[in-house]
Amino acid sequence: METFEKQEEMMIDVGPVGTQDYQSGLLCLQGFLLHVRKATKPYRVLQAWLDYEIQRVREGHDSTPYEAENLRACLGEVSDKSASGWLAPIWKVLQDFDEIHGDGLRSWAAQHDYSGFCLPAKQASPGGSGNTSKYFFHYIAVTQKQTAPSQSGPPTAGITIQYIMDTQIQPAWWVGWFLKSGYKLYGWKKWVFLAYCLITFITVGGYLLLSFLSIVYDQHSFSDFIKLVGSSVGVGIIGYLCLGPYVRLANWRITMAPLLFTAFNEVDHAQLELVTLSEDPSGAKREMHLVRYSAQCPICSARVLLRRGGRQFPNRLVGRCEESPAEHVFSFDRVGGRGQIMRL
Repeated sequence: METFEKQEEMMIDVGPVGTQDYQSGLLCLQGFLLHVRKATKPYRVLQAWLDYEIQRVREGHDSTPYEAENLRACLGEVSDKSASGWLAPIWKVLQDFDEIHGDGLRSWAAQHDYSGFCLPAKQASPGGSGNTSKYFFHYIAVTQKQTAPSQSGPPTAGITIQYIMDTQIQPAWWVGWFLKSGYKLYGWKKWVFLAYCLITFITVGGYLLLSFLSIVYDQHSFSDFIKLVGSSVGVGIIGYLCLGPYVRLANWRITMAPLLFTAFNEVDHAQLELVTLSEDPSGAKREMHLVRYSAQCPICSARVLLRRGGRQFPNRLVGRCEESPAEHVFSFDRVGGRGQIMRL
């Protein structure tokens, strides 16, 4: 990265933070990215940039701004586009990193005893020939750390974990218009949602009722009877898929999101969560969000993701470790974001 060395005199002020804290913030962000495991191009650029910055800091270099060409060199990519044109769609995603991942990143820093964390930031160009925008990592201190609860008894008895909401999930295109930033269940949007549920229920219920009456009172050939029963089963399944998640959401405030609700590049399951807005004293205003809760397994350090409890834990979501999903099973409290190891 020859062009990078020419910028040594152009230092970015990251605030009153020492090298050790800055490095801690970089390592916090690195660990969080490895946990989230997003493989899209913006995240690959961020990971390569972060790895290079960590290496520089460990070698004793000061924090120095990067230009678009430097970031492209970090990834080792060759493109016919100009460096700024290449970076523009990537930065459009990275500039919202705090909005998308901020809560999860702060929880990650507190849980793992980091002094703070770093976020990708941009110093806009003042304009003029030869002036370009600069990119750097902005350090933010963690003001309050979480303390691990005391444990006693057998080696795995009473082990607890702390979940993080690690990302806002990218919804499928056909539901993105109302799940991208959360769906407000108050005002006119509440009535639109209730109308959808009511129309779906009446349509499916009416069809099933008419099919039942036809089977009981009308005479059908065997082939017509099979077609009528098959169509009724199909309509019933469609009705369950359309209304089932919302019934569970109303009852339990969180449920596994249907796979069709998430984009194809989302490899892990997500959840639908019903959140009561804190600014509403009556508690009547709620929002529906597409989220993903995860944690780090305290036994084997693998990732813990939420799954349906199944027959062992009916009507519950439980955290299952990716490496030992049958044995490393944890409860899930969505209010406190905590979980405790469960015994079958």
